[in-house]
Amino acid sequence: MRLTRWKSKVERTDSDTPRRMPVPERQARLDGLKRRLTGLQLTGQLQVAHSLIDFASQMSEDNVARYIPWEKCIDRKSELEGEVVDKVLKPDSNGFLREQSIKAHSRADVSTDLLVRNALQRRGLALDMGQVMTFEVHEKLVNRLIGDYVTSPPEGSAALSIDMIRTADRRIWELVSETTSNG
Repeated sequence: MRLTRWKSKVERTDSDTPRRMPVPERQARLDGLKRRLTGLQLTGQLQVAHSLIDFASQMSEDNVARYIPWEKCIDRKSELEGEVVDKVLKPDSNGFLREQSIKAHSRADVSTDLLVRNALQRRGLALDMGQVMTFEVHEKLVNRLIGDYVTSPPEGSAALSIDMIRTADRRIWELVSETTSNG
């Protein structure tokens, strides 16, 4: 068993899907989180998708910090609705256009400030369940980002945009990855 685990670690690529966390383990971690975070209802918008938890868990197992884009921080309901199939026209091997179906995974809606906040909370919950970072530490990071976003800029300066906050979030994760490159 150990040999296969090491083999899978060595042969993994970034494009591989994360190893699925066993249901009992996921439930035990969720129960622990609910006991710790008594004021937070982990249902509806804050019910984390299993795929997001699996991604965070794989980060921990691989001992590598990776940025999780906001759009990947979907809730469980969106995940259960399944993959979206889009029809597109693509050239075949003879150069003729043919209609093909491609699968597109659900994406979190981050079109408003509240939806961004919900997505980031789901990311924090997933990182905690994946044992990458505690929810409380992730919340400090998110509160700093959101706090800077809603703070009035100094006179003569432009207000921060949500894209600037996204860029800052990505940069923070690049720094985390660099800082933890040795595990």
